[in-house]
Amino acid sequence: MRLDGEVPARWTLLLPVRLATPKGRLATWDRTDRMALAEAMVRDVIDAARSCEFVDHIVVVADSEAAAVLDEVKVVPDSGAGLNAEVARAAAHYAAVAVLLPDVPAVTTGDLTTALDRGAHHERAFIADAEGVGTTMLMSRLGAELAPAFGDRSCAAHAASGAAPILDDVPGQFARLRRDVDDEIGLWDARRLGVGPHTAALL
Repeated sequence: MRLDGEVPARWTLLLPVRLATPKGRLATWDRTDRMALAEAMVRDVIDAARSCEFVDHIVVVADSEAAAVLDEVKVVPDSGAGLNAEVARAAAHYAAVAVLLPDVPAVTTGDLTTALDRGAHHERAFIADAEGVGTTMLMSRLGAELAPAFGDRSCAAHAASGAAPILDDVPGQFARLRRDVDDEIGLWDARRLGVGPHTAALL
């Protein structure tokens, strides 16, 4: 539902991070390198979010491996209940909440600023991934009503639940925010778009 009244100026950004089981579809990478890549991507996302005028807090829902290395942000321990249950539990403590999957290493501060500004005009909204099947960001003006449905075909699930899709005003507007990295093809495309410095240094 689109809202025409006053909209929140600030958001809490939730990043669900699991470094213990990183990026299994990067089949040519060993586990240590996949963990390092996952951490680098998270750090690039955090850096982009820190400079975003609409981000009030950054909260990482983290497994023990992530909690050990991401000590510069607020960490909520992952209890192992599953991605959707974990982010719903964390979101319930905040007003305007945006969940961003932290494997979008090409995302910029400008991308986040535009997406959060657009999302603020809806009760719930989401950004589909580059393939139009998954979801990279889910936003709710009321954190307790986030209703996350990440997983297989999450784009369709979020749309069916009433969340508004945030569409590009011009082709490729949100290409960097949509480009998640699950496999070698996604990683190649993220590098083509231009990844952040942590990911670039690792690669």
